[in-house]
Amino acid sequence: MRATAYRTSKEGKRVRVVNSAGFDYASDDAANLLTAIVESKQTDTIAIVWDTKTFWQPIFELLPAAAVAKLADGKAGKIPGQLLWLRLWWGITRHGRVIGIRYVKREAVKGNIYSEKRAELEISELKQYYDPRDAPDLVETAKLGDEVINTLANMGLQATTLVSAIAVYKECVLDKLAIPTIYNMPEDTWDAHEMAYNTINEWVANYKPQDEQTPVFTYDLSGAYGSALSELPNLKYAEIKRSSEIPAPGFVWGVMYGIIHNKTLLSPLVNPETSRPYCGYWQGTMSTDLYACLRQWDIADMEIKDGWYIYLKRLAKPFDYSMRRLYSLRETDSVLQNNLAKAASVATWGKMLEVHGEDYGQMFNAIYGSMVVNAVKVKLTDFIYSHKLQDELISVNVDGIKTTRDLDISTERKFGEWRKT
Repeated sequence: MRATAYRTSKEGKRVRVVNSAGFDYASDDAANLLTAIVESKQTDTIAIVWDTKTFWQPIFELLPAAAVAKLADGKAGKIPGQLLWLRLWWGITRHGRVIGIRYVKREAVKGNIYSEKRAELEISELKQYYDPRDAPDLVETAKLGDEVINTLANMGLQATTLVSAIAVYKECVLDKLAIPTIYNMPEDTWDAHEMAYNTINEWVANYKPQDEQTPVFTYDLSGAYGSALSELPNLKYAEIKRSSEIPAPGFVWGVMYGIIHNKTLLSPLVNPETSRPYCGYWQGTMSTDLYACLRQWDIADMEIKDGWYIYLKRLAKPFDYSMRRLYSLRETDSVLQNNLAKAASVATWGKMLEVHGEDYGQMFNAIYGSMVVNAVKVKLTDFIYSHKLQDELISVNVDGIKTTRDLDISTERKFGEWRKT
């Protein structure tokens, strides 16, 4: 695979499109222009632009207002022209955008007999993979695209798209794993997914101002989300049971609903109505591992009304090898490879919580999503309270903290362990 970079420019009423492989076409007709772009596709290439908005804006100005409005709403826009149909679609990743063009072209063969030609082209945004910089020229954009493709290949990932790091990783790795999702788990566990989904919030909070005169020390969990993913059990070999009270030992994890009593603001719990730290009582949900942790440190308690609990028939960890491998790929001098491996790891968790309108994503599994984020919050809580940092804590930010205390913590990166940064 190699990258083909595209660029647009305005020439009066016309828009000219060129690519790094020598394609050059100008038109003031949107359908003709889009058709020509699709037909410029070459075998074993990935189409890229540096910045999606800059590339597409001149083309959008040629489109009917109704089609642009549909695209703005995330819907496919049908473009009128000398085609059976031509359609644009677009999507947004965490860092970048992708727009695709699909068409069916009807051509006369003989008399009333027609043939239909179908084609599509997906154009990805490249700047998501690099630190902010001025837009490179067409040749340099293609070279940077090749750099991403080759780096992915060095990681064992043969990219057919550059929509995002997770899109590549999903196609090459995750789609080949037998991952439990809401689609292949028993329907009677869907309420467990809903309850688990309500426990998902990352711990982000400021606790005191950062004084420029006082030294500040930062600590974070290396591979926080990847290490939590690596520990997930295979729910294919699990039984999920409902109970109105916490059962006897034997379950490996659970999620509970009841009346929560949060005793301090220095807690990973937030009021569900305000999404802010809050001392007091409310009805809410909590995972069993976080519940045990908060009770241990006398941070919170809960009057349990309902819950779902997981019992394993067999221990297997479907993500263990893949997450550890991704982490090992970060041990490199290549900033790009480090960023790609990290992005794929974190976004695997994101895929488990992906929702499109009223539809769940292909990998949706709120139980897994909850297990990961709450495992990280448990480690944060234990670190803060075991080192008695309550009065010296500046902030918590998802998988790390800032404090005015200098702790005897190594700067070495180890999978799932704390380090000083």
